Amino acid sequence: MTFQVTNFNFSDNGSGGDLYLNFYEPGSSAVYTNCYFNDNGYCDFTPPLTGTWSVVLDANGGSTGNLTLTFANDVATKALTTGTPVATTIRFQGQNANYTFPAKVNTGITFHISKFNLNDNGSSGDAYLNFYEPGSSAVYTDCYFNSNGSCTIKPPVGGTWKATLDPNGSSVGSLTLTMG
Repeated sequence: MTFQVTNFNFSDNGSGGDLYLNFYEPGSSAVYTNCYFNDNGYCDFTPPLTGTWSVVLDANGGSTGNLTLTFANDVATKALTTGTPVATTIRFQGQNANYTFPAKVNTGITFHISKFNLNDNGSSGDAYLNFYEPGSSAVYTDCYFNSNGSCTIKPPVGGTWKATLDPNGSSVGSLTLTMG
């Protein structure tokens, strides 16, 4: 999930203000982790536990002001099938899109990106397509895209793999992903 800060307007006695977003596990009063802001930006957060988490905006020192905080889940996981295009839209900075796909041991799988339309605050956007072995949270390999293109992976193990589209910086927009 992502927490996007826009319209940041904080000051601390005439100079730039800053703050933290503090994250608390369900039922806990201790900060689990936090994100720092002194301007517009975003914070990617993946809770390790399910349940209702708390988020507290904690202004530093004498910082006062206002901002707009937007919470967005990652794009819902979609299953890829050979030859079927999947349109994906990233609406918020820090938002990712997740996919699953079947893989056979040492059999190459090609992924095609078309209709690439990511931008980063008016400039060209870019993204990584990260691949994960079944049951792993560590990136096995990745492919980089800043326009339409293709990449091929050769999975060392079979099963249901995961791919995550992870836009760089503040990249938002849309693209189409096709396996096969």
